[in-house]
Amino acid sequence: MDRRKFVAAIGTVGSVAIAGCSGDSNESNGGDTNGNNQEEIVTHSIGDTFSVGEGDRVIEYTIHSAETYNTLGGEFSEEEPDGIFLVVEIDLTNQSEESFSISTRAYSVLDSNDNSFSPDSGAGIYVDQDDRIGADSIVFEQLNPGLSTEGALIFDVPEGEEVRLEIEPTGWLDTSDNHIVELGST
Repeated sequence: MDRRKFVAAIGTVGSVAIAGCSGDSNESNGGDTNGNNQEEIVTHSIGDTFSVGEGDRVIEYTIHSAETYNTLGGEFSEEEPDGIFLVVEIDLTNQSEESFSISTRAYSVLDSNDNSFSPDSGAGIYVDQDDRIGADSIVFEQLNPGLSTEGALIFDVPEGEEVRLEIEPTGWLDTSDNHIVELGST
């Protein structure tokens, strides 16, 4: 086979491979080509214990509470939200055989319109000073195998909304399901 035919054959194979990888977004979420999303939503309530992830990044969670606050802080400094602060207190246990870092990037709050709210890392400083809250804010920290930690996630959300916490797997290539925890009304 001469060089030009070989390069053309490789280009055709590469194009077919790329085209095969670019299906519609429903297919990548377990749906079919008719737009019927078949991805399973795993839902929990406050107080439930459940695991998220697979392989070397399995975390067991227990959501203890979800409380709202008009301010956070202590005697010398306070922070006010744009909406209302939602503080979710959780326990995390590393169910894997290796240590890994935890951060707030795997968590979001969804409202009744499916708007997504990221944790408010700046408000975490004020949670650590607030005597009403029993856990420190979750920050980037190491979680060793078989060990547990407790923490608080802080969100600035609209008042009067039904909200739920979405927890994503933390593994780099983890394809396991996200989990939802119904938190109630803000």
